[in-house]
Parts: sequence; C-alpha cells; structure tokens
Amino acid sequence: MKVILLKDVPSLGKKGDIKDVAEGHAVNFLFPENAAVQATESALAKLKEEKLTAVRKENKAAKAARESAKKLDGFELLMKVKVNDKGGLYGSIGEKEIFAELKKAKFDLTGAKIANKEPIKELGKHELTVEFSGGYEAGVIVELES
Repeated sequence: MKVILLKDVPSLGKKGDIKDVAEGHAVNFLFPENAAVQATESALAKLKEEKLTAVRKENKAAKAARESAKKLDGFELLMKVKVNDKGGLYGSIGEKEIFAELKKAKFDLTGAKIANKEPIKELGKHELTVEFSGGYEAGVIVELES
C-alpha cells in the first residue's frame, strides 16, 4: 500500500515521503498514530501543492533576506551612550541593543544575527557583520559616542 508520511518515521522516511508499506503496518501503526495517509489522487495533489507553497515561501524569505542585507550593508549606526568618570561605558552594548537601534532605523532583521557576538565595551567605531538566513551578510559600522 502506498502512503504519504505526515511526519518523520524512524527507519521508514521523512515527512512528505511517499512509501510502499505493508497494509497491516499502515492500518495498525501508521494511520492510528497519524503518521501517514493513504496515497490517493487527492492526497498526492495536496502534497504537491504544499511542497510548491513551501518552495514559494522559502524563495520569498530568501529574497527578503537578500534585500535586507543589501540595504543594511555599509550602514553606519551612531549610538549615544552614557560613560563613567573615566570615559568608559556603563556596561556594554550587545546584539539586543544594536538590533533595537537598527529596527528604529527601519531595517528588517528577521532571522538575522551578529556574527561577532562579543559585546562592545569601548567608545569609537566598531565593524560588525550581520548574518541573514540564506547565507547573506551585511557589514555595519557601529559608532559609540558619549
């Protein structure tokens, strides 16, 4: 009996795979566990549509990441920070604070992270690399001043 797997099944296959299994295995294990459905014409058509939708969604996300990286690349972010008597920062500036400022500047940072995760602890210019999903990168200069 041909079935479409609805979830990963160890030693059988991954979600979306079409497999030939014994009828007893399908009826007694796969169907009751909602791990598979019979591979009918309508089920196959639905699977094909789901795969197309997933590919479109993935392409849309990759395009958005590419455009965000292109827009952000080379951007210089100026951040005003409080300093102590000796001219040092109170604490440090990390990814959270930098992303908050970039979002205020209307950058879409969905799925992005800073490659060099070390928090910034000194005034001045600091070069950072922001990595987006799909392998896209953007160089950003963060300048801290009092």
